[in-house]
Amino acid sequence: MKITQENKIHYFIKDESNETWTSFNLESYMVIPQNNGKIKLKVIEQLRLFFATDIENYECGTFSIAFGRNDCHFSGFDNLTEFYKYMHSNRSICDFQSATKEDYLELREKAFRIFLEHRSADFSKLEIGSEFSV
Repeated sequence: MKITQENKIHYFIKDESNETWTSFNLESYMVIPQNNGKIKLKVIEQLRLFFATDIENYECGTFSIAFGRNDCHFSGFDNLTEFYKYMHSNRSICDFQSATKEDYLELREKAFRIFLEHRSADFSKLEIGSEFSV
């Protein structure tokens, strides 16, 4: 399939960050028109990030990403109205907001920066005699 103007990409952001943690989800979908007038939405990327903002005292983080260009991960909807209704009503992904490509890519870049700074547990803080709260 050759990508054309009809293959618009839709970007979504769910940001639940606050002063205690950085937490957001990003999802992008490409419209694939079908011969019958319906559409398929190809999942391009799904990114999840959660990190404590006070990493010195509360070390906690999660980072996951799923992506694909030529895989077969589709969401089946007949039209964009149905898709948008789903994005705003499904409990697991409620509160997603439509985003511009620029805002999406900016938050995505921030996710990778945070991940690279804090990519795993600091085992030096877990040595005998160090403080640890349960």
